[in-house]
Amino acid sequence: MAAFCFLAAACLTALAHVEASSFLGSGEVSSNDAKKYFEAEIANTWSNDRLAQIEDGLRATFASLPKNTHGNLGHDAVRYVLHRYFVQRNGWFIKGLEPNGDTWSDMSAPATMKEWVPTYLQGLMEQRLGEAGTSLHELAVVAAALEDLIALEARGRMKTAFEIHGLPLIGPITAQRAREAVNTYYVMFLLAGNFSADGRGEALAKVDAFASAYTGWDEANEWMQGLVEPRIAAASSDFHKAARMVQDIGEQYYRFNDMECRDLKATLSEMEGNKAG
Repeated sequence: MAAFCFLAAACLTALAHVEASSFLGSGEVSSNDAKKYFEAEIANTWSNDRLAQIEDGLRATFASLPKNTHGNLGHDAVRYVLHRYFVQRNGWFIKGLEPNGDTWSDMSAPATMKEWVPTYLQGLMEQRLGEAGTSLHELAVVAAALEDLIALEARGRMKTAFEIHGLPLIGPITAQRAREAVNTYYVMFLLAGNFSADGRGEALAKVDAFASAYTGWDEANEWMQGLVEPRIAAASSDFHKAARMVQDIGEQYYRFNDMECRDLKATLSEMEGNKAG
């Protein structure tokens, strides 16, 4: 059984020569984006309930770590807590939050959040706080801003998918065209952004080629369809609804990926047992 524990689709880079309509670099966030979403979370512009939920998710790890004289966390501890939170919640290994400065490579990562973003957000917070360190609430603000930027990046990449398929960003689209755009996004996601196409016809052909080449496609596609198809079939689609669907793919893919990796590990263990016998 083929799992996407690591980038199994690397052999398919021939599908992804760089053209005008490429996902490479699309949706990338800027320092202005990072500052905007950080300040919005500081001001509680989006949702107090959401920050409270993030605080709950961070609380146990925050409580377990040594604090400074202000009862807050220092620089390295903040990175550790954020790293642990995103790994446990979404299976995300975010570059810039790695323990010991290691470089992680994992298909559960929300490709392609840049390494500077976590450091930049942490720097903005530390500029506000000075030597006081980071409290639980302030830690939740940084986590929320990171989530906002990952969602922004996903929307930017879905915008590229719509452009490739010649779909409007405003107004309804048919269910079939929504499926096609989401499928294109999903293959891009599995290829960590290494996908491009010059129009709808080429995108559909490359998705079909990927499905034929990747032996784990049936399982991966079944999981994705189970997540998005009820929503496509139940109501009219548009860009904003499609963007929310692909954000959910990024947030929930680790559940499927973990299952695939466990199945593969069990299969390999069974094979080793048979050899020993």
